[in-house]
Parts: sequence; C-alpha cells; structure tokens
Amino acid sequence: MDMKKARASQVATHKAKLNARLSFQKGGSILASDALAQKKVKARKAAEEKLKKAQTAVTRAENKAKEDLRVKGVAARKAERDRVKTIQEHQALGIQLAPEIWIPIRDPQKNPTAEETEAIRISHQSLYDKLAQEQAEYNLLQSDDPTLFTDIPIDPAILAEEQAFQARQNPLSQIAVRGASEELEEADQEMEGIEEGEGGCGMVLCSSPPMSVASIDSIAENADFISLE
Repeated sequence: MDMKKARASQVATHKAKLNARLSFQKGGSILASDALAQKKVKARKAAEEKLKKAQTAVTRAENKAKEDLRVKGVAARKAERDRVKTIQEHQALGIQLAPEIWIPIRDPQKNPTAEETEAIRISHQSLYDKLAQEQAEYNLLQSDDPTLFTDIPIDPAILAEEQAFQARQNPLSQIAVRGASEELEEADQEMEGIEEGEGGCGMVLCSSPPMSVASIDSIAENADFISLE
C-alpha cells in the first residue's frame, strides 16, 4: 500500500508539472519527449515523401529523354539503311549519285553529341537541384536535434526527467529478458547432443522442454505477485 501511495503521489506531482507547461495536443497535456517524438515522425515522413516525389520526377524525365532518343535512333537507323540501299541500287544501274548521299546518317541514340547531352542535362537541371535539396533536408532531419523540429525551447533536463519518469511508471520494462537468438543457439546445441546420442537416449522425447520466453505483458499482468524494492 505504501508503494502504491508513493507512486500515486509521484504521478500527481508530474501531472501538475505537465499541466503548468504548454500543451502539445488538444484535450490535455503530453510529455515533451512524446510530443517531440511525434513531431520527428511527422517531419521525417513529410521529408521522405518529398524526397520520393523528387526522385520520381527525375526518373520520369530521364525515362522520357531516353524514349525520345530511342525514337530518333530508330528513325536514323532506318534512314541509314535506306541511304545504303539507294547507293547500291544507283551503283548497279550506273547512275551518278549526289555528293551528300555519301554522308552517313548518325544515330543520335547510340552516338549523341556533346551538345545533345548537355541540352538534356540543362533541361533536367531544375529537377536535379530539387532532388539535391530534398535529399539534404531528409538527411538533416535524421538528426535528434530538437531545434530542427520545434521552435519551442525544450530544456534537456526536462527530457531527462521525463525519461526517468517513464522508467518509474513501467519498471518492469527494465527487466532483461534473454534474447530469442540465444535460446535458439541452446536449442541447436540440445538437438546436436540428441543426434549424437548423448545421455544414451537417442530420442527427441528425452530432451528437456525448451525454456519459455517471458514477455513483459505477461509479467505486467501478474505484477501484484512481484515485489519491487
């Protein structure tokens, strides 16, 4: 009972402190650390969406440029085949050909000029600039600097106090539970021992039952039976 009274007193005191601060949500107060976390998620999600939109715009523009070059390349290759065919036909008939027909037709898809390549780059430059801007913004928001997410100054001591408060609210979350990977290793070792005939049994039924993994929720449900110092 004394522990419950002490905890109730702590909760009441903390709520009083929170109510004295600026509320971050409608209908009541919220921990500054929780409000900051929500703002981080929202800001990072928005930045990620903008980055994906910029990436999509660049991809579409580049694909369109490639398709335009492909169409021009198909037309140029057809024209080149027609030129060669014309030369062969005229030579077979002994007909004199115009000088310009001897000039090969360049394939702009396979052999673009520096000017053509530069023209495409210039036409996409604004998209590249936008992509670089959104990428920089996305990278910046991966930081945990609170000033990037809110104009309201938050004392780091308040964030530390709230983290300690959350730990006191849920002390069972501090219980270390052995990881599942460690149990899998032990299970593998047990199986290897069984396969090698350790203990003279040679049957899976002789192995000990696997240890169960304790969940925080199941412990919390039986918290009344656990004494905490």
